[in-house]
Formats: sequence, structure tokens, C-alpha cells
Amino acid sequence: MSGGFHRELDPQTGQVIREDPVAPGIYLATQRQPDGRYLTVEYTKDGSVRVAYWMNAACEILDESGKPTQDALVCPVDPGKPHLMILVPPPIQNLVPSALLLQGGNLQDDFDEDGKTEPGYLKTTGSGGNSGGVLAVAYWPDSRQAKYIYTLFGQQGGANFLTEDLLRFTLR
Repeated sequence: MSGGFHRELDPQTGQVIREDPVAPGIYLATQRQPDGRYLTVEYTKDGSVRVAYWMNAACEILDESGKPTQDALVCPVDPGKPHLMILVPPPIQNLVPSALLLQGGNLQDDFDEDGKTEPGYLKTTGSGGNSGGVLAVAYWPDSRQAKYIYTLFGQQGGANFLTEDLLRFTLR
């Protein structure tokens, strides 16, 4: 990861109230193995391992038997799929997880503020006009390598807030 920002915005005007930079660091490391699979490790902000998993060349997370279970949210290179399917853990143990679908296409909104349209994946959410959000994963148009992940989430009524996060990626 090459940095980014976390912003708190005024929910009425969208103006920045507070902005904190996200320091560069290692967020995700993927290493190709001789059998074609990738060993992927995700790290916390303090550098400890959050989770490790196996992934195939289509950026699908594999179970213990080697079968794809879901897509990885961030892939080193755009997998070129019509959508990504991510499993969301249930709120209560023993319930079936739900699926979060991000639609593939060109991201017309300039989430990283560089003036370019990127290929990627997008999911918008909302509930009755009181809360909602955006999740976007983008890739560089020429190289198709991971560029950034962006989130925007807000709520009105009771606890009013609007937050925005952008994490930029650097591949080595």
C-alpha cells in the first residue's frame, strides 16, 4: 500500500471536517507458488498477520480441498470478471453468510481524484434514505494492476456521520 486518507465529512454539505493520512505500509502480500496458486497474506495496520489464504489465478479464495469459495476483494491484477462475490459473515453464529456482489465495469466517478476513469468493481448500498455507502476497487487502465480501494459510508438520523477512505496500492 502506498498510502491514502481517512476523511470525516459533514453529512449535510460533504465538506471535509477532518482528514488523516494513511501511512504507506504492507496491507497485502501475494506470492505465486510453483503450482500456480498464490499464497496471500493480509496485514493489520500494526504489521501483524490478519489472515492468510490460498488463491487461484482467477483471484478466487480456495478452501482446504482447493475449491473456489469466493472472490478476493483485492487482486494484484484485474481478474476481468463481470462481478466479484464476497461472503459476509453472519451477525449471529450458525447462520448462513450473505453475499456481497460488486459489479464490474469502468468507474466513472473519480474516487482517487486523479481525473482518470479506471476499470474496477463497485457496490452501492442504502437503507430507506437514512444510511448508505459505496465500495470500489480500481485497477490501472494500462497495466490492469491494483490501484486503490475506496469506501464512503454515511448515516443520517440519530448519529449523523459521513466517512471516506482511500487506500492506494503499489505492486512490487
